Amino acid sequence: ENDNKRERASRKAREERALSLRKAAEAQGLGVRLRALSSSPLLTPPHLLTPPHLLVTPPPQENDNKRERASRKAREERALSLRKAAEAQGLGVRLSHLRAEALGLRARCQRGQPALALLERAVGHSSSEFHDVRQLLSRHETLRATRSDLERRCAKGDRVAAQERAAGARWAEGERARELALGGELGRLQEALDAARARGLAAESRWTHIQNTACMKTLLLGQIRMATFNLHQLVAGRMGGERAEPGTGDTERQLTEIQMFVEDLGSIVKELRRGEGGVVGAGGH
Repeated sequence: ENDNKRERASRKAREERALSLRKAAEAQGLGVRLRALSSSPLLTPPHLLTPPHLLVTPPPQENDNKRERASRKAREERALSLRKAAEAQGLGVRLSHLRAEALGLRARCQRGQPALALLERAVGHSSSEFHDVRQLLSRHETLRATRSDLERRCAKGDRVAAQERAAGARWAEGERARELALGGELGRLQEALDAARARGLAAESRWTHIQNTACMKTLLLGQIRMATFNLHQLVAGRMGGERAEPGTGDTERQLTEIQMFVEDLGSIVKELRRGEGGVVGAGGH
């Protein structure tokens, strides 16, 4: 394990040194390009570099065409010079950043020099341990295989955990849906129970009303029977018949006898009235 650590530290130091060298070379190249752009003749339009005594006066139309071409060319060269200036400015900023980064990497390499020297001395003293290259490579391959196996196991464990979490989420969602369904069913059952209770109370109220009505009808029937019995006793006494005991006898039969007595009495009254009418008529004559 110490050998692996020393190897990794040595490799990291070499990589940092190479990166620092590449950054320094890139910064140097950018500096050369920036100086080349700064001294480029494109920053000065070519027609301004021509001496005045070498200019030949052309005809008017040709002068207009030349002025137009010169103006267009001047505008193009001015735009090109502006782009070059902007590019040079950007390269200057990048060069500054690269120089700062190169300084940082150089300082980092300098800070790592003692550790690198110590590692090189340690490797130099124990160089006998690195004679068997095949064994070292085999050990490295074994460690890589072990690491790959562990990574596969971790990935498989992550997949299984993700599947379990998804299954748990689905189960929880199903339980929530089931709870909502049971809550709705419970609400419907509660409404049905309340309706059944209301119907039961209404039925009890009707039954109580029926019982009260039955009691009143029974009392009225008893009163009718008692009145019928008393009237039948009176009629039986007038007719010279036998009087029945209280609470005995057929009420319908008693009513029939009373009706017959009343009809007979009505007939007698009618005959008496007819007789009285005849007597009154005879007295008048």
